[in-house]
Amino acid sequence: MQSSMVMASGLLEELLNRYRKIQTMEGVFHQRTYFRDIDVTKTYKGHFYLKRPDMMKWIYTESSTDEIYIKGREIVLFQPAEKQAFVTDIAKMGLKNSPLMLLMNLDSLKEDFNVIEKKDSILLRPLNNMAIQEIRLFVDNTEGFIKGFVITDTRGNSSEIELGSIKYNPKLPQNLFDFKPPDDVTIIRQ
Repeated sequence: MQSSMVMASGLLEELLNRYRKIQTMEGVFHQRTYFRDIDVTKTYKGHFYLKRPDMMKWIYTESSTDEIYIKGREIVLFQPAEKQAFVTDIAKMGLKNSPLMLLMNLDSLKEDFNVIEKKDSILLRPLNNMAIQEIRLFVDNTEGFIKGFVITDTRGNSSEIELGSIKYNPKLPQNLFDFKPPDDVTIIRQ
């Protein structure tokens, strides 16, 4: 499949230039996910931490207790309520082109997506991910950073994630990204 790129305003290049200066981020998120098959929308809130090039922690604090840890090529989905954690390679989960990974490495956008720029957003259509139909990144007109994104999958489900209270380049300890399960947690390696 060929990549077709529409570069209307240079929004993508401006965004890339800003994010190249960022090594760490932390903030809060508000997520609304629509499940098409059951016609239900669920709302979640939480905190996120990011350290480039390859570490992220995504903690749900409302409507879920799940925690996601990414370190290198490994991703851990910890479900405290079920006392279990799934550990797998990012590529096996099909997350290479996910918004979580995009926040860590925006430089790969042009390689992995058809990119279409709009006035205040960037539409991404994956070249090789069969599960995700598109991702729309919304850019704050004042600061020029990503303020949120909407992910739509090929089954009609969608997640809208709004980022807030973002701190750029805060000092984040390395061990913040370490998954340390309680003794009673079952680890499932996939």
